[in-house]
Amino acid sequence: SIDVTTVPYKPYDLAKQVEETIENGTRKELVSSNYLTLNKYDMTGYNKVKNDKPFQLVSIIEGQGTVEGKEVKKGDHFVVCSDQKEVDFDGTMTVMICTL
Repeated sequence: SIDVTTVPYKPYDLAKQVEETIENGTRKELVSSNYLTLNKYDMTGYNKVKNDKPFQLVSIIEGQGTVEGKEVKKGDHFVVCSDQKEVDFDGTMTVMICTL
């Protein structure tokens, strides 16, 4: 952990954050490095999210809807394994997805 720790702390450059429009909402890349990527999705309907990483750590931080037909709400967390190449989200929610 010492190899990836910066002391004193240096804030992440907000200018590096990439935002794009998705089918129903937006995706913002909050952090991206050799070690992890964190994306924030603000969804307002159906969206199909590609999964080309070893796994996705998913957190619903606002709202509610469905993922692959299963109901989800604020506070729910789950893992999407690499064998699932796309994930269907539907609803009005803010979703954080962390990948390697």
